[in-house]
Amino acid sequence: FSSLHSYSTAATFITTMALRSFVASNPCRYGIKASRSLRTYQNISGIGSWNDTRFDYHPCVVTSHRNFATDDKGSDKSKESNLPSVPTLQDAKSMDFTMKSMNNDVLMILAGMDNEPAVEEVLKRHIMCVDEVDYDGAEKTFHKIRAENRKGMVKYTFPYFAGISTAVVCAFGSIPLCFDYNAVHWFNEQYVTMDVPEPRDLETWLEVGSWSWNWMEPPLGQVSFLLLCLGFARSQLQNLGLKPYTGLILQRRANRLVETFPQYSPELVRKYSECDKKLFIFS
Repeated sequence: FSSLHSYSTAATFITTMALRSFVASNPCRYGIKASRSLRTYQNISGIGSWNDTRFDYHPCVVTSHRNFATDDKGSDKSKESNLPSVPTLQDAKSMDFTMKSMNNDVLMILAGMDNEPAVEEVLKRHIMCVDEVDYDGAEKTFHKIRAENRKGMVKYTFPYFAGISTAVVCAFGSIPLCFDYNAVHWFNEQYVTMDVPEPRDLETWLEVGSWSWNWMEPPLGQVSFLLLCLGFARSQLQNLGLKPYTGLILQRRANRLVETFPQYSPELVRKYSECDKKLFIFS
């Protein structure tokens, strides 16, 4: 029983220290609630005292230079309402609005989140280090890399434009082919040859649609099921780690760009190529 009590005491102490560390790193969001939970937990376990593990609430201000700035003194109003302090005019003026003015740590975090402007800025600074040039010189080299990344990709846009054109034509063309009497009658004579209903059964556009739906339903339903199956197949390809058409094209383009500029970091050049979403024709 003595060993069991020792293990229980150690586990309780570790849990208490972990909770203290978590609350200290998130005082604005979890300070009050976690403090009460910890107090209840310690009263039940009988370890430590509330004075030893008290968490003081500090109002927080988020700025561009620091994650959380605490005000130990605080204002009387903040202490009464327990609300975070608002940013000051100085904090607003010191905020960075462009990628050029951000520090390296912030840029690396944004680039890791596939933020395209951040990846471009990181690549420019990498060019400055490798070529030992100023920012203007790095921008000139970057423009060459961007032009090379988008060069010769027009031929790969044909499936996209073919799909767009087909979808738009079918979407708007299906409306008159279902509800317009002249279009329905012409289509019936050319491709269907179904018996025409009595004139009294074609007086409204809904009655015309009821007639045309006899031959419009099978192709529309089959096309919808086909697209559903293709979408499911595409998702399974992604689950297997295989790249559909767009991903395959992006991968080949990135490999070509890395081979064209071997003096720069392959990982960074590949990252930029894959994040460049202005694809193919916008060169």
